[in-house]
Amino acid sequence: METKTSFVLSHNFQLPNEKYNELREGSLVALLSHGLANGIAIEGLVHPHWRAKITAPLEPIALARLLGQSLRSERVKAGESDAYTVLLLGGRKDQAAQPGSPLQAGMWGVDMVETTTPQAFLSALSWEAMKASRALDAVFEVWEPDCQ
Repeated sequence: METKTSFVLSHNFQLPNEKYNELREGSLVALLSHGLANGIAIEGLVHPHWRAKITAPLEPIALARLLGQSLRSERVKAGESDAYTVLLLGGRKDQAAQPGSPLQAGMWGVDMVETTTPQAFLSALSWEAMKASRALDAVFEVWEPDCQ
C-alpha cells in the first residue's frame, strides 16, 4: 500500500527582516518548489492562514524534514544565513472540517516556523501541552536542523 500524505501548510516568519526576506504570497510556494522531487505536488492557496497544499508519497515526518531542508537550502542559495531553525509543527485533522476549509479530515495542518529562538517560540505556544492533548500518532514536531 502506497503512502500518501497531504499537508496544508502555514508559514510563521519569526526572523529579523534586516537579515532575511519574508516570503509573501506565492514566494513560499515558489521557493519550496525548487527543492522538491518528482511525485510531490505543491499548490498555492488563497486563504488567510493556509499558504500551500502539498501531497507526497512520503510519511508525514519524512515530508516535514524534506520541506525544512528545502526551505533552508533555498535561502542559503539566495545568499541568506543558515543561522536559524525551521520548526514544522503538525497536527492531523481527525474531525470533520469547516465547509470550504482547505484542511480536510485525514490531512495534516502544518505550521512551518522560521525562528532563531525555537525553544522560546514553542514555550509561548504552549506546544508541550498541545502535544500532550493529542494522540501520539496525530501530532509531530520536526526541527531543521535537528538541534533540539
